Amino acid sequence: VSARLVTAWPWVDSERFPELPSLSLRPLRPLVGYGPDMFAYPAQLVDEKPLNGKLPYQAHNFLVHEAVELGLLGFGAYVGLLILMVMAGIVLLAQARREGYPLFFSVALLGLLSAVAGRIVEHLAGIPVISDLTLFWLLAAILVAFPVIASKGKPASADDGESAIKSDPQTRVSSKTVQMLLASLLTLAVAALMWQANWKYIPADVTAASAERLSVQGNYTESMRLVDRAISLAPDVSLYRLEKSAILNMQRQETTQPSENERLLWEGYREIQAVLQRNPMHHGARVQAGEYGRQIASFDKGMQGEAIDNSAISAALLPRVWQVQDALAITYLQFGQPQKAAAPLAKALSITGESRDSSQTLYLAGWNLRDLGKPKEAIVALEKSVSLVPTTYAYQMLAELYMSQGDQAKAADARAKAVALSQSQ
Repeated sequence: VSARLVTAWPWVDSERFPELPSLSLRPLRPLVGYGPDMFAYPAQLVDEKPLNGKLPYQAHNFLVHEAVELGLLGFGAYVGLLILMVMAGIVLLAQARREGYPLFFSVALLGLLSAVAGRIVEHLAGIPVISDLTLFWLLAAILVAFPVIASKGKPASADDGESAIKSDPQTRVSSKTVQMLLASLLTLAVAALMWQANWKYIPADVTAASAERLSVQGNYTESMRLVDRAISLAPDVSLYRLEKSAILNMQRQETTQPSENERLLWEGYREIQAVLQRNPMHHGARVQAGEYGRQIASFDKGMQGEAIDNSAISAALLPRVWQVQDALAITYLQFGQPQKAAAPLAKALSITGESRDSSQTLYLAGWNLRDLGKPKEAIVALEKSVSLVPTTYAYQMLAELYMSQGDQAKAADARAKAVALSQSQ
């Protein structure tokens, strides 16, 4: 996948979907890459089947991952840094041995180089998380500071003694005091800035976790209050708005009032839209926008176009996910456009093949063929569907089609199987 990314540089059709950002300066992409944290989006566009049913959101090689996101310039800079770190460690080790540094420093330097080598090997076959990268940069910082640390333990020479005699002890103490004071002030300033920028994320995460726990228990009023609090603390975290949408959906499933159902649908949809305003390529939010749109369009026909757009964008962003292709087909079928449903259904079947996963797509294909006025072809698709996974709705449609073809015996059998399945669920 990564090899295809750094050679073909695939991207979505931003002219067809102006809601999505365009990949500008395409000739420069081999040099500058897609940009930080962008690997997950183009990786879904490579025309290969998902590995073990999973889509790649990171390369299983950090250096390759950097090449995709930062291009040859970023990749070269990072590899150059790794090489320089190893070379600097080897030079320092030779210097320590040549100039008679204490054994402790040589042993510590060997341990540091081993840790750096381990990190490099991990980069070649793993997916580093933030804690891994933090440790790596700490090792790099120690390696940079090591010459100064080692010089403190270097045996004193005659020249060092003479310079020490000539220098004023009071001046040395004063200079060190100023250096330590400046270093302390700088550290405090950096810590204050980091705290000011990030302290809210901790209580926000704790609050969101409590909201999720309460929603599972059915306490929607308190869970909504807490998730709103989490959003106010960290409005840039999309996960909290998605969580709020999920809580609203749970409330909606328990309401019996049509007006309340509509209100909850609109409120959940607005939360999804807020996520998409920050990141129009957010996979989960875009898929949910299509689902919300279909449901809202059942009582507000003006939402049909928006629902189709969101479903089509989802299918473009995730062309290898058969469920998303099915969702686009359902959108077309619900809105009376069966002629447009054929393409996503064919795409879904090319992904699922002959597996059990194709049962749902085959049911949709039968629905589509029925609406296109092809009952015999629809029956073939539905019979394949129930042979893989028997479902009530597929047998109900089969019964309807058998009856339209005058086969009352098969229609009665299909109805009986539909009833039996519905009673066993």
